[in-house]
Amino acid sequence: MKKLILWGSSYSSALVLKIAGDHPNVADATLSFAPGEYFKRFGQPEDWITQSAKNIKIPVFITSAKKEHVYWKSIFEAIPTTSKQYFLPTTEGNHGSRALWEQSEDHEAYWSAVKDFLKNI
Repeated sequence: MKKLILWGSSYSSALVLKIAGDHPNVADATLSFAPGEYFKRFGQPEDWITQSAKNIKIPVFITSAKKEHVYWKSIFEAIPTTSKQYFLPTTEGNHGSRALWEQSEDHEAYWSAVKDFLKNI
């Protein structure tokens, strides 16, 4: 059975969470690399992503560089599904999907977390 997964990095990682919350039947899972409430400067409410995240019903995976956790912690907490998980590296980590690039010293840890998540959807 094929599955549709929304996958985003940085700004687009926040937008995949918005889509998953606003359109609950559009995808089977979401992977979000370094989301945040990035859209206030574009005229959106400061909790624009969080409000949509409250409606997410599909499995969600969130990750980022270690120091970026503060930007998405409240979004993650708002997601009501029990099939959500996050990964924070023990190293400084990397922003966005570049964390998966072979040039990133900790890419294997990120990949391991992603693969574990994907096995369960």
